Amino acid sequence: MVTPEPKTSIRLDYNANFRDWRTKLDSVLEENQVKYVLTEPKPPEPTGTTSQNDIARHQKWLLDDFTARHAILGALHERVYASYHRHETAKSLLDALEAYFTKPSMSRRTVKFRRYMEHKLAEGKSVNEHVLEMGSMAFELECEGVKVPEELQVLMLMNSLPDSWDEIVGGAIVNIDIDGSDEMGLEKVGKRLIEMGLKKEQEEKPHLYTTIKVARDENLAEQIGKDFYFDLVDHGKVTSFCILKRTPFYIFKDEVAKEFGIPVQYQRYWRWAQRQNHTYRPHNPLTLMQETLSVKELGDNRSELKLFLEVELGPDLHPIAPPDKTTYEILLFFKLYDPETEVLRYVGRLFVNLTGKPTEILSKLNKFAGYALDQEIDLYEEIRFQPKVQCEPIDRNFTFQASQLENGDIVCFQKPTPVENGGRFRYPNVPSFMDSVLYRHSSSKPFKTFSMRIGNCYPFLAALFALVAV
Repeated sequence: MVTPEPKTSIRLDYNANFRDWRTKLDSVLEENQVKYVLTEPKPPEPTGTTSQNDIARHQKWLLDDFTARHAILGALHERVYASYHRHETAKSLLDALEAYFTKPSMSRRTVKFRRYMEHKLAEGKSVNEHVLEMGSMAFELECEGVKVPEELQVLMLMNSLPDSWDEIVGGAIVNIDIDGSDEMGLEKVGKRLIEMGLKKEQEEKPHLYTTIKVARDENLAEQIGKDFYFDLVDHGKVTSFCILKRTPFYIFKDEVAKEFGIPVQYQRYWRWAQRQNHTYRPHNPLTLMQETLSVKELGDNRSELKLFLEVELGPDLHPIAPPDKTTYEILLFFKLYDPETEVLRYVGRLFVNLTGKPTEILSKLNKFAGYALDQEIDLYEEIRFQPKVQCEPIDRNFTFQASQLENGDIVCFQKPTPVENGGRFRYPNVPSFMDSVLYRHSSSKPFKTFSMRIGNCYPFLAALFALVAV
């Protein structure tokens, strides 16, 4: 919610003098020559036969009413603004304020209490908005001197939900009873209801939502080398956000900021793309123009959108603004292989210039690995793994462009394995290790399936296979 800038020297609060405020407001409206919209009705909507003068008068009234309305809103305290900003015209807004501030106090209490008691979740309104409205009504009562205890606010909130929520409310009450009185707080109950409401709407209207799966460096580091070796990430194991398709993408970034603690201005997103060889890599960053689109437009109305969140860290390990990226730079991801321990792990990513050579980044890769900066290393490009592994050596004297590297490519590196020592390692280099991983993955499932089929007909052979497997 954005509050307009104040236009008067006094802002109307619930304990302010309304008459003094109104006098100052009138002078502002007169100075801007827009006070007439409070007394003159809106001109009729133009039709095909409306004269140019009448069209101009209609447009002027709309513009002046807009100015008057925002002058009034700008002269309200935030608490008053929150309750009245939805009025569409200056006159309806001022009439509502006048009705509230000039009625006897007991009358206001009665009206507000009745409105609070009878308020229900309207069809099509989000639970989040409804919870905020109920809280605002309770606050208005307190401004009138009517204290609404927190426990009563919780009960009123639950009572304001429609009959279709009975099962959900019942479940929430059971959870509160189990978890104890500490879970009876208004904030916790409100949060639970918002989560349940979102889940309920997602189940009833899945076509209105898109699941956005956000992969981060942390996911790559957690997954690669632990039952996941090829490509970069298993999207089924990253944080997902269920977002209304009509939501502007920049609003979604606020949700990410809350979830990960990464300020919006330090977030940069990359779209994933499936290549012809069936690999799946970050392809290009979202532009500022794309970030103004809705989730629906950005995801081509699909039910799922996969993104990579690029976050740069400063020397103090706090997020900083992402570096500028030119068309001559590409983003590469790096995995480190140790033939002695047979461990493959993700160590980081770098932007490189297409006209540059691998020799220019060797010290950075050694720093990733914890090696001496002048350590010799071998580089391999992980190209594909289906139907067979293709992991080719990279000539460090060729430019990245000559090696046909592009955004999202994966470079694996390791210490060189001398020929005389190669025999003591089962998998002395990246390609042989990747081959072994693919073989293990492809052979385990058929063997298990074959054993199950044998077991159905020949229990003795099934037992024999089980012994062999051990």
